[in-house]
Amino acid sequence: LKLLEKLDSSGLFDYIEAGWPVKDKIDHKLAMKIKDTRFNSKIVWFTRTMKPCYDSVTEDQDLDVLREINPEYLNFFAKSNIFNVTQEFGKDKIEKNIVSIRKSAEYFKNELGVKELHCDLEHAVDGYKTDKDYFFRCLDAAIDGGVDVIHICDTNGSNLPIFMRAYLKDIKDH
Repeated sequence: LKLLEKLDSSGLFDYIEAGWPVKDKIDHKLAMKIKDTRFNSKIVWFTRTMKPCYDSVTEDQDLDVLREINPEYLNFFAKSNIFNVTQEFGKDKIEKNIVSIRKSAEYFKNELGVKELHCDLEHAVDGYKTDKDYFFRCLDAAIDGGVDVIHICDTNGSNLPIFMRAYLKDIKDH
């Protein structure tokens, strides 16, 4: 809390990502403690999409914590690389991953009333290079679900700026 207050009072940050209350009990306690506190910075909480084994976000009990903290600003990560989806969830969940991105975004915006929703497309650059069609379907699902800001993540950090420029131009033109 002291660090958060110090960062906020510095006036340097428009956004402060405060933690992942769904997975971390300390972050959950912090979220509950400050949920009615006003800050100069936008306090952003971090989470994930619903797991693609569910048909509805409300079935994913891990995400119940978000109803408790009632976040104004939320950043969720979504898998956008078909290789990672297959490795973590299995080939039978490739399509459900896309559905989970859209349904999660819709739930966060419409049911939780998140004021500003961000999405980290995890392994986006690798996903773009591996299967551009699948990557764009993930991107479109996030946009269709109501995401306000998309983060194109070079999760491995292995791409040179000259290549990143070309990837980002193609993504922007999409």
